Formats: sequence, structure tokens, C-alpha cells
Amino acid sequence: IAIQLDPNHKQPYNILGIALTNLDKPEEAMLAHQNHIRIKPRDELGHNNLGSALNTLGRSQEAIVAFYKAFSLAPRSYVILRNLGQTLRHQNRNAEAIIILQKPVKLYPDCDTCW
Repeated sequence: IAIQLDPNHKQPYNILGIALTNLDKPEEAMLAHQNHIRIKPRDELGHNNLGSALNTLGRSQEAIVAFYKAFSLAPRSYVILRNLGQTLRHQNRNAEAIIILQKPVKLYPDCDTCW
């Protein structure tokens, strides 16, 4: 209903994408996150969530692009850094993954929940 009332508001697409991910519908979640980004292209949350949906679909290279975009918008987000680093590691881009995964450790040395 929220999307029908205001199709240019990003938040309903973000919530829809997360709900679809939780329902194991990654293709539909990806589309919702793409709509989120269409409305608000500089929102790191949309790019991060798109990366997660793409990862679930086995589209790791596209996920890395989405995570790097999210990282460029929020370079201190440990969630984005973790997602990007883990995806790079799974693609055997280990040197790159190490650099990314070391950032939150340096930024948040006392964070027990970052990992």
C-alpha cells in the first residue's frame, strides 16, 4: 500500500526488499532494492542490500560492485566493509579482502559485535 501511495519514496522498497529476502525471494528482493536505488541513488543502505541480494543469486561480481558503491558512500560502515570483504574472500580476491576486512578492526577496535 505504501508503494502505491508514494512510489517515489525509498523506504517501502527497502523494507519490501528485506522482507522478500527473509522469504527467500532474492530475485524480487533485488528488484525492490534497485527501485530503492533508483529513487535515492546515493543511499548506501540500498546498495548494500542490493549487494546482498545479488550475492544470494550467485552474482558475486555484481554484488562486489554494489558493495563498493555502498562503501564509497559510507566508508566507515562495518556492515558494508564486512559484506564487501567476505564477498571478495569468496571470490579468492584475498589481498583485496584483507585490506577491506582490516578497516573495521582499525576503526572499531573495541567492537565485539562487528564480526
